[in-house]
Amino acid sequence: MALSMRTASYKSLRSSIDRASRKLEVMKGTSTGVSAASSSKSSKVKKMDRLENSLKESSRDLSFAKFKSGGVVAIVLIVVFGLLNSLFEGKSVAKLPFSPVPFVQRMSHRGLHGDDPTDCAMNYVSLDSTLVVI
Repeated sequence: MALSMRTASYKSLRSSIDRASRKLEVMKGTSTGVSAASSSKSSKVKKMDRLENSLKESSRDLSFAKFKSGGVVAIVLIVVFGLLNSLFEGKSVAKLPFSPVPFVQRMSHRGLHGDDPTDCAMNYVSLDSTLVVI
């Protein structure tokens, strides 16, 4: 299951991370002052440790969920790229308005028959539109 930013689980993880980090900041701010009792100091340290562990756990869960979501997106893109590559193999899908430099021409003309440097293969169109999105 991919974790979307609109789901309740994402929002709850995000809010628990925000809450824990705010509480930890407040506790660290108040612990810099001198406290009279050593028992209250040790309980504050224990609370801060529990809060830090909770924050680490929530952050790990959120990172893992984002990783799973990113993996699903990567797999879908690979499948779509393979499908488009097989559908348009050897066919020119675009005509460039210029003759590209040799390095770009090798990418834009890859898999095409003929010597027209302005012909463009599906691989280059897909790569170019992916880079524009990023």
